[in-house]
Amino acid sequence: MKKYTRYSKKLVGTVLILVLVCTAIYAGPASTGGSIYAAGTMGLDFAFAGTRVSPEEVRKALDSGVKYLHEYYEAKEFRGLLEDWAPIGLSAAGEDLAGPEWSVGDRSAQDAMLADLSTGTLLKYGRNTDYQRVILNLAALGIDPSNTEGVNYANVLAKSQLVSGKFADAVGEQVIGEQLVNAQVWGIIAMKAAKIEGMNEEKASSWLAAHINPDNGYSIDTTVEQSDIDMSGMALIAFAVLGESDSSEPVVKVLEYLKNNQQPSGGFAAWSMETSESPAAVIQGLTALGLDPQAERWTTQNGSPLRALLDYQQPDGGFAHYEGGGSNLKATAQAVMALADYINGTSAFQRMAQGQLQQSGIFSDMQESHWAYPVVKDLVESSVVNGYPDNTFRPDNPVTRAEFATILVKGLNLQGQMTTTTARFRDLPLGHWANQAVAASVERGYIKGMSETTFAPTANITGAQVAAMLVRAGGHEEEAQAVTGDTWYAGYIRAAETLGLLYPGFDADQQATRAQCAYSVNVLRETTVFLN
Repeated sequence: MKKYTRYSKKLVGTVLILVLVCTAIYAGPASTGGSIYAAGTMGLDFAFAGTRVSPEEVRKALDSGVKYLHEYYEAKEFRGLLEDWAPIGLSAAGEDLAGPEWSVGDRSAQDAMLADLSTGTLLKYGRNTDYQRVILNLAALGIDPSNTEGVNYANVLAKSQLVSGKFADAVGEQVIGEQLVNAQVWGIIAMKAAKIEGMNEEKASSWLAAHINPDNGYSIDTTVEQSDIDMSGMALIAFAVLGESDSSEPVVKVLEYLKNNQQPSGGFAAWSMETSESPAAVIQGLTALGLDPQAERWTTQNGSPLRALLDYQQPDGGFAHYEGGGSNLKATAQAVMALADYINGTSAFQRMAQGQLQQSGIFSDMQESHWAYPVVKDLVESSVVNGYPDNTFRPDNPVTRAEFATILVKGLNLQGQMTTTTARFRDLPLGHWANQAVAASVERGYIKGMSETTFAPTANITGAQVAAMLVRAGGHEEEAQAVTGDTWYAGYIRAAETLGLLYPGFDADQQATRAQCAYSVNVLRETTVFLN
């Protein structure tokens, strides 16, 4: 089968939209509600048909990008990793750069990075941005930049903040320069992500806010008034790690600049040319602010920043810098960072700052010895459930009815069918974050309300309710209804037990926990009924 060109994809997408319009198919109103860490924070907003990227597609693209980077650097015995941002994206994707998969003989990628650093060539020009990149890459691997092979790289950065709040352009014999915006952006990010003390955050933020361009964006240099998409996206990360929200004045301006410069493809043009690094930067910036890059605001008729980014991926897994180009190392590193951020629902730099940059999907409160670890790991990797911002999973926490509806829908790969809302329940507004998931579940008969007009989305779900929903989703409603008993759920529990859907410690009247719900949903995903 011939591979479509990017132009052909856009043409097909446009034709599809025209057909949908002509046949009066409407995707439904936007969901503008909050987030839910139990089931992921992304992917609930309106998007034009054919443009939304599924979690499975993102995961596949990320894995292919990681594979490309692995093969490229393995051929070099993992030398050169510190020259780019790849270690951050790889660590955020769950790769262990000190492990056997990233080793040649007895030398790991982490060993190679430290060997490269020891030569001194990476920092010989005294550019502050070189120090910042090295510090962030080391911190991503859990290496203390204040004591790396006896050298305190963090101290160089901490002492480079000038009286104005600006991180100097150059360090070394002279600490000077207030011209480079990227030195300020990465200085802020590195200080926060690597947990280096001593930054005057108020001055750092004020300097950055004061040097926004008239067009509301940022360029790499204060003397250049034409802003750059990539630099503007990175500035959003800097503001986010300083605690600014999407309602703060400079952030609002940058978001406006980005939206005004979004292309019909859903991507962005850097200096009049669309590249893959631009949507990658925007995805990272939006994610750092807790914003969905597939939300209605960021979705055009042809795509979103996420869709635009994936259009650059090549058959070998790498990402091209521009349309028609071959796989590019730097473009691939940036894409991996963006895709990992999207899957994790937060910026890698924010996770680093909070000590949350996970290796291999392991949560601080759920080790491999936990009985539910394998199934939770599977669901996390499939973007069905997520952990919390503090790197915990909280397996014993109860699950609400709204959360379970979302987990069930995602577990059954029905995200693409969450296109309508329901006005049936007065306690589930149209703008509720779980409305579409509940609507999809109710429409298919998986879930019922507590009454004709109430759903009780915040009520904790019981074992009996979990059993009933799983049995219905598995297509065994008739068998359950044929059983008589003293309770409404007797038949459902018998059917669920026969199918092996009941979680360890099941109690019909007790609240079901996150680990228990994950276990049962994962069993349902693996049943012959679901696979067929």
